[in-house]
Amino acid sequence: MKYIGYLFIFVLGSILGMAPFLLTSIRPPSTLQVNIHNQSGVPISNIIITGQDGAVILNKLHPHQTKEIPLIMFGEGTYEISATLQNGKVISSQGGYVEPGYRVKEIIKPNSIEHEYISFY
Repeated sequence: MKYIGYLFIFVLGSILGMAPFLLTSIRPPSTLQVNIHNQSGVPISNIIITGQDGAVILNKLHPHQTKEIPLIMFGEGTYEISATLQNGKVISSQGGYVEPGYRVKEIIKPNSIEHEYISFY
């Protein structure tokens, strides 16, 4: 009976000792919400949003149409956005500093992409 008590304390101590490691290394990904608005005046053939932990491709965005895209992020960082207009012109921009939980707005104009922060968590 005495050995069962020691075994229980050993197992419990091992589990509690591993808990911080398990909680920090096995965490689910979070997302950055990117709101994309087409103000270019022409249809957009595709949009590619590339982050440090993945990429998202959006096909077809009509003039004045808006879409919200989740981008997986495991921590703070940056992202890039590239839009190919129907006429073949490619417009690119660096999105800026972001963290999971942020919501940003990317406004695609005829010659540029404007970046705005919507909310921070």
